Amino acid sequence: MFCNLFNNCFTNCHRHSSYFSDCHQHNNCFGRCCNHYCCIGPTGPTGPIGPRGPVGPMGPAGELSSSFIFSRIIFPSLVDVENPIPFPFEILSNGISNPLPFTTFTFAQTGYYLINLTITTDIQQITTVLVDTGGPQATTYTLSPSNENKVLSIILAVNEVGSTLQFINSLGTGNITSANLTMTKIAEI
Repeated sequence: MFCNLFNNCFTNCHRHSSYFSDCHQHNNCFGRCCNHYCCIGPTGPTGPIGPRGPVGPMGPAGELSSSFIFSRIIFPSLVDVENPIPFPFEILSNGISNPLPFTTFTFAQTGYYLINLTITTDIQQITTVLVDTGGPQATTYTLSPSNENKVLSIILAVNEVGSTLQFINSLGTGNITSANLTMTKIAEI
């Protein structure tokens, strides 16, 4: 509904021009009335949400920005004492390789790595052996004696490209039911 102020403006506009079409040439009376006075009613309620648009095209494949690996043991296995534990199933990898016989991980980048090993086993002691040009560096971890899920978390400093890592069963023959191993580069050295 138009207000009286609009009518007054419209009338004043016509006083300056003999044609309504010329109104806009005289200081845009019509537009000024609507912009400065209450000439139009209140805004109505918002309508319902429209239908969802189509799914866009798939983006390019992502890339792992740093060194990473995820390996698994999914079949029960027996590991003799002082033998390296094999991780034969490599699902994802970048910058770390684990070729046959799947017991030795090789690093293509230096850095600090977070290693998480979740393992169902009766093995009670695992030793990690990192080898670079300075020779082997070994660290031994003691696990609970039961045959249950065990978790081992390690931060490993890899100082040289081409360094290798093995996980050794270092206390008695042990059975492994399953295991998940992830190694992720978390910082530069």
